Amino acid sequence: MEITGFVLPEADCRPHAVAVAPDGTCWFTEWATGRIGSVTPDGTITKHPLTHRNREPHGLAFGPDGTLYVAEEHNGISIWQIHHAA
Repeated sequence: MEITGFVLPEADCRPHAVAVAPDGTCWFTEWATGRIGSVTPDGTITKHPLTHRNREPHGLAFGPDGTLYVAEEHNGISIWQIHHAA
């Protein structure tokens, strides 16, 4: 077994939920920041702010069509149309 770890840009982002996209990109919540993040298979890390800053991401999942659903604190679920690399 091989395990690869990634150091995230901000030490206080507190990731706790993970979902893997069809292209192998790992998406994760950045609780207490108002963002979610992604790590591509080659290690590129990107931050993605939520639409409403006062919400916090708590969970995420991909639908069968590749749409990302993010459960947010304070009564919200956001729907993200992710464009996957071919």
